[in-house]
Amino acid sequence: MGTNLKGDNIEFTAVALDDYTIWFAEIGTDTTTVKYPDEATSATKFTIRSDQNAFLVQLNDKVFTNPCKITQNKAHIETRDALSVSKIIIRTTVANTKLKIRWF
Repeated sequence: MGTNLKGDNIEFTAVALDDYTIWFAEIGTDTTTVKYPDEATSATKFTIRSDQNAFLVQLNDKVFTNPCKITQNKAHIETRDALSVSKIIIRTTVANTKLKIRWF
């Protein structure tokens, strides 16, 4: 593996029906509904996997009028031209939803 690999990943179980904030570019202490990376870096590309349907409701400070559906057991991929995504908010629809987020 090269030493110039950037990005991180977060995996967790969203226990309750709620909005979960995942920070890419900020370090902090995890809570039940807010997750932080080990190394902060904005993203040009991220992938979300979920074992239940969920919704991407916010990207940075932009709240979507019509949230993007994250279909269970399918990769939801977003790509940008520049390092611009610092956080996302995912809304779960089923308790105990397993979420996996990977970004570069």
